Amino acid sequence: MHILQLLLLLLFLLLQQLLLLLQLLLLLLLLLLSLLLLILLLILLFNTTTSSTTTSTTATATTATTSFTSSTKSILLLLLLLLLLLLLLLLLLVLLLLLLLLLLLLLLLLLLLLLLLLLLLLLLLLLLVLLLLLLLVLLPLLVPLLLLLRLLLLLLLLLLLLLLLLLLLLLLLLLLLLLLLLLLLLLLLLLLLLLLLLLLLLLLLLLLLLLLLLLLLLLLLLLLLKCILLLPLLLLLLLLLLLLLQYYYYYYYYYSNNNNNYLDYYFYNNYYYFYCYCYYY
Repeated sequence: MHILQLLLLLLFLLLQQLLLLLQLLLLLLLLLLSLLLLILLLILLFNTTTSSTTTSTTATATTATTSFTSSTKSILLLLLLLLLLLLLLLLLLVLLLLLLLLLLLLLLLLLLLLLLLLLLLLLLLLLLVLLLLLLLVLLPLLVPLLLLLRLLLLLLLLLLLLLLLLLLLLLLLLLLLLLLLLLLLLLLLLLLLLLLLLLLLLLLLLLLLLLLLLLLLLLLLLLLLKCILLLPLLLLLLLLLLLLLQYYYYYYYYYSNNNNNYLDYYFYNNYYYFYCYCYYY
């Protein structure tokens, strides 16, 4: 009896813990749904920003890098969506398994209550059997004429023995059912552990993909900054190349005409043009 009471207490505690775990999983499900909505909003924002940036940029290198990074971003966002869907499916499976566990625990509680009732009945029947045996032993000593009553008592005793046998069979069946339910509970607990491990792995993959997205955004910003910083340098290099080409053209032209004062002539005639050219760029 004490053991059964302890088992009932343990089952009540398990039910409380499972209800708490079910609440936590529901909260996690809500968080994942909110995260999925955020990622869908990010996809819409990325599509709009990539279309605007491709129309505004004119350099070939920047368009290639933006197209490459937009494709990689879309692939990573699709992977994130797939992982979130997998997480949602796993959470639904975990919730179903928890509901099954709760049902099984309720069945166990009912079976234990039935066992307690059956044990009480068995005790009562045993007491009745003992009383009848005492009566059967004492009646021939007291009254030899009460054989009829003795026969009736024998019949009652047989009936009680049959009831005891039936109750024992019921107890055995209930014990078998309890064993089967315990095995099912163990299997469900193992499945829950595996699903929780899968959830942890998928959460780690989500974190890695988010980090990759952040790195890609940083690379995009760096590439845009480099392109913005390299444009004036490229213009200055083109200006210097044009000046050198003009200088060599005049130098070879006057050198072929045996003009030794080329530099004086060139800077004397083109000083104003050179100053305006440099000031413009």
